[in-house]
Amino acid sequence: MEACLPADLSSKKVLLIADSYGAETIPLLERWLPSDQIISIVTGGCVPIYPESGASSRPESCQRLNRFRYDYIAEREDLEAIVIVSNWRHWREIDMVSTFDYISSLGLNLFVVGARPQYSENIPELLDSPIGPQVYNDLSRYHVYDVHEKNAQLSEIVGSYDNSYFLNVLRAFCDEVCPALMPDGQLIYMDSAHTGPVFANYIADHLEAAQPDVIAALQSVTSNNNRETSVVEAEASTALSLRLECEAINESLPAITRRFASSLEQGAFAVRLGGPDEDRYEYWDGTIGADGTVSVRGEYIEGLSGLRDIQLDGRVQDNGVVASGNRGVRSCELFFD
Repeated sequence: MEACLPADLSSKKVLLIADSYGAETIPLLERWLPSDQIISIVTGGCVPIYPESGASSRPESCQRLNRFRYDYIAEREDLEAIVIVSNWRHWREIDMVSTFDYISSLGLNLFVVGARPQYSENIPELLDSPIGPQVYNDLSRYHVYDVHEKNAQLSEIVGSYDNSYFLNVLRAFCDEVCPALMPDGQLIYMDSAHTGPVFANYIADHLEAAQPDVIAALQSVTSNNNRETSVVEAEASTALSLRLECEAINESLPAITRRFASSLEQGAFAVRLGGPDEDRYEYWDGTIGADGTVSVRGEYIEGLSGLRDIQLDGRVQDNGVVASGNRGVRSCELFFD
């Protein structure tokens, strides 16, 4: 299997592992990352679950490939990030946890591309049938699994890991309905699930608008910025990795850690995650003064809590703590990692 990989791997920093959805994910990654820093191990019909027990219902060739994929991750000490995209319909919670546990144990950044629809019908053929004019505006009746439920489950699990990021592509496919056509009238699907390069660009536009912090985190893994320069002294844009640690409220609401990617430019940084009509929303702005003072103000939504304020103040310190204050009713500390 090694023969399928490029001879020179020295520049490869990001590994894509995927089933057949990988082919349409590569154009997404190449929009945000240098193509010479991406390597992919992609095979249609082979769901990239770890570990392979040998008792799997998947073909032996797929089991061998998965063992190779995950052994390869452990062997490559110069990898910075793993991107996983798959037909999540076939994943159980135990599969997600075991796979993400393994990647997390290696200290790698993990980017998970979320769930997307799969249909019981070939969509181009369906639209050409007599019923096509009646269903093209909403294909939801043909879903073969509850994509919204699976996407929410996946997002929650990914969010429980440090240095892990969830790319919520579902909103590009479905909002209140799941149409067959893009806003400009072009067909989204090539069959019952797969899309083409035009829709890949549409997904990229959506993610850049809805999750700029996640895109910034992905881009930062291949950045050559010199992080030895003090964030206070930096004049050019500098990537920031922010960690927010908040205390427990009670036994049912334990302590939480949230990680965000941002950039510092002319003493200012920002976090933009989701929107005010979504279950997860972060919108806050921070400043770092010439004397090292830090101020953060903003708002957030998480779950059913409604809109709440974030207010943090402090100073850049050697121990990494830069500000403290409140995120809603929780007391929190902000770190620059």
